[in-house]
Amino acid sequence: MRQSSLRKAVMVLVLVFLGGFFLGVLLSDQIEELPIPFAESDRDYDDDVEDVIDAEQRLLRRLQLTAEQQRAVNALLQQREDTLVGFWSDKVPAMNQIIERSRDAIRGVLTPAQRARYERGLAELLRRQRTDD
Repeated sequence: MRQSSLRKAVMVLVLVFLGGFFLGVLLSDQIEELPIPFAESDRDYDDDVEDVIDAEQRLLRRLQLTAEQQRAVNALLQQREDTLVGFWSDKVPAMNQIIERSRDAIRGVLTPAQRARYERGLAELLRRQRTDD
C-alpha cells in the first residue's frame, strides 16, 4: 500500500510539473506582451529598441516560417545586427567626447572636496563597467 501511495504522489508531481511546463510554453508569447510598468528613469532608448526587436522575433516565430525562410530571415537579422554594431562603434568616440566634456563641466561646478569624491566614485563606476563588459 505504501509503495502504491508513493507511486501516485510521484505521478501527481510529474503531471503537475508537465502541466505547468506546457502551460508556460503555450502562454509565453502572451505573457511577454503584457505591459510591465517601468519607471521612466529605468527605461532608455536601448530598452525600447530591444522591446521592438523581441516583439519582432516573437512575431516571426508565430509566422511558422519554412526552413528556407528561417535561414533567410536569420541571415538578414544577423546582417542587421552587424550593421548596427558597426554604426554604433563609429559613434562611440564622439559619444565619449560628449561625456568627457560634460564631466569637465561638472568638475567646474564642484568644490575641491566634492570633486575628489566625484573622481573616486567615477573611477569606481568605470572600473565596474569594465569588469561587467
